[in-house]
Amino acid sequence: MKKLLGIIKASIKNALAYKFEMAFTLLIAPISLIVTYFLWKAIYAYTGTDIIRGFNFKEIITYFTFSWIVGVITWTDVSDDLSHTIRNGKISKNLVKPINFLKYIFFMDIGHRSFAVLIEALPLFLIALIIFKIQVSLVNFPLFLIGLSIAFVLNFLMTAVVGMSAFWFVHNRGLTKVKRVVVHFLSGAVLPITFFPLAFQKASFFMPFQYLEYVPISLWLGKYGLIESLKLFSVGLIWVGIFLILCIWIWNKAIRRVTSVGI
Repeated sequence: MKKLLGIIKASIKNALAYKFEMAFTLLIAPISLIVTYFLWKAIYAYTGTDIIRGFNFKEIITYFTFSWIVGVITWTDVSDDLSHTIRNGKISKNLVKPINFLKYIFFMDIGHRSFAVLIEALPLFLIALIIFKIQVSLVNFPLFLIGLSIAFVLNFLMTAVVGMSAFWFVHNRGLTKVKRVVVHFLSGAVLPITFFPLAFQKASFFMPFQYLEYVPISLWLGKYGLIESLKLFSVGLIWVGIFLILCIWIWNKAIRRVTSVGI
């Protein structure tokens, strides 16, 4: 445990080198939210209705605010880290470390994201709370925290799977970009899932994507009761288990290739 805590502390110190990049979010995000605010205000005024696809105006602004916040907290560079390490032939050195390389990156990410909560997420939340009067409910916070934790782990594992493709493909940046675009769209980061066709809404319950953005945000908004939330957590954890097994299988297969061929 001390070793893991040491990795987290080291990653927080490392994140200090990127504090200006993180602070850049505080400039871009509020501008984006202002544009979003007036865009949706015009949409609600034009339609002449208070509810669109299950969201009132305050909820839709809260949704897009938390789309930024959840994205900040669950962001991971594991794909780029793996690709860079593999392409530069440094993977062999990491294999002799006393801790699994993927586990090392995971706890590094925990440190980075902990720092990002203070530098990016919390200030953005306070700005949105003061300026846009977003919805806040402490009652929903525990469920949101569980959903956010599942989203963090699931996104890490999904991204790690893509990153490990570098063991077989010299240049996997295109695959990484495709993954980011697909996940960004299907997770509900662009639009809430309720804006998609009904068939996709039903199918999304069984797919991993909505558990990265839509579900945690909807939990914050109180869109789900306790029983429904538990069902969502169960499916989300099943996907975590699937991608964890997939990660372990690909990693072991790749390591055998490294030790037999030498990378």
